Amino acid sequence: MLLLRLYVMVAFQTYVALFASQSSTEVHCLLDVPGKKVPSLANGEMANYLKTMVATQVPPELCEAFIAAVDKGNIRTMPNRSMPADPHQTLGALLMGDAFNMRHPLTGGGMTVALSDIVVLRDLLRPLHDLHDAGSLAKYLESFYTLRKPVASTINTLAGALYKVFSASPDQARSEMREACSTI
Repeated sequence: MLLLRLYVMVAFQTYVALFASQSSTEVHCLLDVPGKKVPSLANGEMANYLKTMVATQVPPELCEAFIAAVDKGNIRTMPNRSMPADPHQTLGALLMGDAFNMRHPLTGGGMTVALSDIVVLRDLLRPLHDLHDAGSLAKYLESFYTLRKPVASTINTLAGALYKVFSASPDQARSEMREACSTI
């Protein structure tokens, strides 16, 4: 049996990290590097940052593998964005989950919203007997964006709030919230 583990780490002025086991031999790390400029992969700034600022605080059972992955160059970067929902109805296409509206990935909310969108879509299309009738299909789908909003908005709010709690800040109240969340 595979025991999946999830670690959330917070270092006050440097980063928020999420380690999630993918299998018995693989762990992925999602790291939020604060600031407007991400350290460069090309000139080794990122590897140096990971070894000096992050590795020293990685759980002992992950540290050796973390440093080995950094040395191997198994690092990918991507910007973190939030994108509010803005419906653009296109005949034959329907955007769901993060494709339609992104939120901070710390909570995995994109998948939650995508699964919720599927349920909304299933319920909307259930009474429709001919999916080839584009006109009827478009009429049923008009309400999709309204019906998905309560769950999507809630997940977006939670993802943003949790990120704020875990992001680096000297604020004493946020420090106490981080401490409370890490003992759950």
